[in-house]
Amino acid sequence: MPRFEPARQFVRRWWIAQSNDTAGGVRARIHLRPTQSGARYVVVPLFLLAAGACSAENDGPDANAYDGAADRTSDAAVEPGTIDSADDRSRADAEAGNDDRATDMGRDLGVADTVLDGTLADGPFADGPGTADQRSDASELGPVEGGADVNDGSIDGDGEAGVVDGTGTSDSAADRSADSAGPDGADGGTRKPSGVFGGGPFYHDADTVMPTMRASGFSTMVLWSIHVRTNGDLVLNDVPLFANGIYVGSDAAWPAKVATLKTAPTSVTRVEFSVGAGGTTDFESIESLIGSQGTGPTSILYRNFNALKAAIPITDAINFDDESNYDVASTVAFSVMLGDLGYKVTLCPYTNSTFWTSVFNQTNTQRPGLVDRVLLQVYAGGASNNPVTWSGYFGGLQVEAGLWSRHATNCATGDTPSSVRTKMTNWRTGIAGGWMWLLDDMLTCDGQYPLEDYAAAINEALNP
Repeated sequence: MPRFEPARQFVRRWWIAQSNDTAGGVRARIHLRPTQSGARYVVVPLFLLAAGACSAENDGPDANAYDGAADRTSDAAVEPGTIDSADDRSRADAEAGNDDRATDMGRDLGVADTVLDGTLADGPFADGPGTADQRSDASELGPVEGGADVNDGSIDGDGEAGVVDGTGTSDSAADRSADSAGPDGADGGTRKPSGVFGGGPFYHDADTVMPTMRASGFSTMVLWSIHVRTNGDLVLNDVPLFANGIYVGSDAAWPAKVATLKTAPTSVTRVEFSVGAGGTTDFESIESLIGSQGTGPTSILYRNFNALKAAIPITDAINFDDESNYDVASTVAFSVMLGDLGYKVTLCPYTNSTFWTSVFNQTNTQRPGLVDRVLLQVYAGGASNNPVTWSGYFGGLQVEAGLWSRHATNCATGDTPSSVRTKMTNWRTGIAGGWMWLLDDMLTCDGQYPLEDYAAAINEALNP
């Protein structure tokens, strides 16, 4: 990836006004959210949602408890008047007020779902055909409608995303079917993700960028780039983050700010940190450190990446952007160490398919499934790459294709949302997802090419 990382300033307004309902003693929180056009606002009083949006039980001794996940089908005939045992996720309370499926737009507080929304549920406030939840039912605290869902939280007893309403296990992957599929309908399969790489704004403008990304429609955030110094220190671009196994960032609150990326309501389901970049020697440092210290618990690599996981536990994966060293043995050893620390590993090639396939095969032989994504650069040095061809290199794991947004003088270079949509549509059957480079540029060009439009272009092209 290019070394150039311009500093960007970006300002968003996120207004939250609070007032007290003196009659009922209930705090009312008003969220003012811009619509896509930016011309109007949707006002949702959250006190209206509290009664049903997170599955409050009213049919047993723990009337004020919340389910850990949204129930799905009626259990009125099976156990009327009883509580769900240990969150019986395959059932839902059918009595008025116990809407365990989450309130539709906050308006049907007294109407219980009888089947999945969009068929026989919720009277006039049912989800319409073709609509679905925007986020997991397990964490939704506000409106749920608005198009293809990011993570519908459907129940799957067999642990796979293709089956709805099993015996109590949540889907391991996002569900992209409309709720109108009905109680016996299958999920449309695993929803293909949309991601974005971002540099300085994730740190320097965190207070505005984190809320912006939660509302962006992108599902994967890749914080770029962690540089590994020769002594093992981890530096995010120009900001030291971890040294000697502890967090040393200048903003003590920054790890908590990163954690908000997954705080509902949000489109974000995965957070990664990328290591390396074009023109850096990060993987040379990694090879040298492994050669001198190994990857055990006393090694500096282990201690610092363990500290990163402890400070920001929502981190799902470490992304490899090696563009110079290409040493298979040390990269595999580094991958296995990260897997033992609880990370997944993703690869970010633009060339040298032999190296990347060797890392993939050897790593997943030692730790099956550890490398779970391949993010292919299809821009700059990788502009001539055919992602469908690259999808044949990784044992059946399709790549996710990356494009560079509009950038440079007058935002005249790079892909527009329209061209992204066209390319992703053409590649749809041969790729596992799509992503954008670079958030810094997208924020600069947001007035002409809104970043939400880029997310929609990927989401709608790959998940029709």
